[in-house]
Amino acid sequence: MRLSISLLVATAFLAGCSTDEDPVISQTIMITSNPVSAAVRLNGKAVGRTPTTISVESNSDYQLEVGKGGYVPSVTELKPSLKTDSKGNMYYGFPERISVSLDVVPGSDDVKVPADDAKEFKLLAEKAKSTEDRTIAEPGSNESKKNSVVDLKEDVTKTKEKLAQRDAEAAAKIEALKKSLAEAKAPEVAKPDPTKPNEVTAVPVKPDEAKIAALEAQILEQEKTAAEARATAANLLKALESRTNELIRLQREGIDAAKAEATKDIEAQKSVAAKEAEEKAKVETAKQLAEAQKIAEEQKVAAAQEAEGRAKAESSKQLEVAKEEADKQLASVQRIMEEQKTLAAKAEEQRIAADLQRVAAELEAKKRTYAEFNSRYALLESRRRNKIISEEEFKDQLSALRKELTK
Repeated sequence: MRLSISLLVATAFLAGCSTDEDPVISQTIMITSNPVSAAVRLNGKAVGRTPTTISVESNSDYQLEVGKGGYVPSVTELKPSLKTDSKGNMYYGFPERISVSLDVVPGSDDVKVPADDAKEFKLLAEKAKSTEDRTIAEPGSNESKKNSVVDLKEDVTKTKEKLAQRDAEAAAKIEALKKSLAEAKAPEVAKPDPTKPNEVTAVPVKPDEAKIAALEAQILEQEKTAAEARATAANLLKALESRTNELIRLQREGIDAAKAEATKDIEAQKSVAAKEAEEKAKVETAKQLAEAQKIAEEQKVAAAQEAEGRAKAESSKQLEVAKEEADKQLASVQRIMEEQKTLAAKAEEQRIAADLQRVAAELEAKKRTYAEFNSRYALLESRRRNKIISEEEFKDQLSALRKELTK
């Protein structure tokens, strides 16, 4: 089904669409190839072998893959766009037919690719050449959304230019018919003036009622056709607006997904960092404890050797004192190690918390920026539709809004 604009023919789209809804327009595309019987996949899903017909929706992007064993596969990015049919009518959608010619892989045999072997088919498709101006973007990716926005802006511009041209042509036709009607209602003929030689006088004659009726009918038909064309044009622009809103929604979902993914990554990093800090603290504490124990043992041995040189009566007492001192020093070292471990863990937690707050603030700022843009854009669009501002004012204010929000 197509959305068309014609000053001569009112399309069936007006009868099937409501101006209060954004319907998804379904369309079929005939896929053929040379050679025939090539496998066809739409967004990675097998949909048949050529020649075949696929169903698509004009509010979505697709990746079409056509391949056969022994041939270089073809990968095409399908995007709805503004098109003109053979009668000069404009519509928003896809081509009715796509023909693909596959090049033979040098030295290969004509072996069929299994219909259910998606992985192998994907690897083959990734080797295909890029399109004329840009590489194939995965449907739904940020690159695909970016390309769609650019194409959509061009489509809106072309649509408005075409509508302005056809409105002008329709107005000119109606004006010419009205002029002819005025002349038909008051016809005059030139006759020689007997009182003035070599001069003629305009003499009124009886109007041709049949001609007047025909002209009036033509004017009504032209006005009716122009009104129907304007209504159809409004539906086409509505379809383009629906596409814009869908892209904005997808971009917003991408931001939310990125925020969730960032939060998840930060939590994972925090967990890993905490484990690494804990392991590092354990190793360092064990190392310092071993060193302290070694020192304490050496002090004990030294104290014992010193005590042996003293009198036998004092040796036992001095040995106890040395042991007690060594135990105190060991306890002090252990306490210091525990304090160092606690301080290290707190410092790491504070750093991770600061990083998390910074990332969250950046994501929230971006989200507010997108929300503000959508709100102010909707307000501008509403003012333009209600004719509060002109088209030029709308464009200037929209340009200023974009510059303001991209600073």
